[in-house]
Amino acid sequence: MVRVLVPSGALGLNFDQDALEAGLARTPHVIAIDGGSTDSGPAYLGQGRSKYSRAVISSEWERLMQARARNAIPLVLGTAGTCGTDSGVAEMLDITREIANRNGEKLRVALLKSSQDGTRLAAEYERGRIFPLPAAPDISAPTLGQCTNIVALAGAEQVGAALETGADIIIAGRTTD
Repeated sequence: MVRVLVPSGALGLNFDQDALEAGLARTPHVIAIDGGSTDSGPAYLGQGRSKYSRAVISSEWERLMQARARNAIPLVLGTAGTCGTDSGVAEMLDITREIANRNGEKLRVALLKSSQDGTRLAAEYERGRIFPLPAAPDISAPTLGQCTNIVALAGAEQVGAALETGADIIIAGRTTD
């Protein structure tokens, strides 16, 4: 059985340090936290920005990185930057590097990117390879081509494959919970 410690519903919502330590005492195999959700609506995805401030995210992420280091277990972040765009993954990588440099850590970081090119998707739609799900609203090639940010949804398989590389930290784009 794999033990996963999830300290909070999302990075940026804060978590209780005592609860984190109690969870770590149960010797988890991995620490995992979600970086966002579609619950906040489409604006963050459309704008490609995080719901939470960089300062808050950095503070919480540093605490989790320290817990990871003390326990020699991987740290996984899904849906980086609230919506999981490649820019959200890049921002979290930048934060991770800043913290690692400040603390003198050398880390293996795996990145799982999920942004999709709207122009390419529009062409695939025209070829009949993309279509709406039953009961979903109609889509069109022009609509796909005009989207500012489109992300694919990764499942546990991609995170599992990244864990198998021996990464210390995994920063993922849009992922399932």
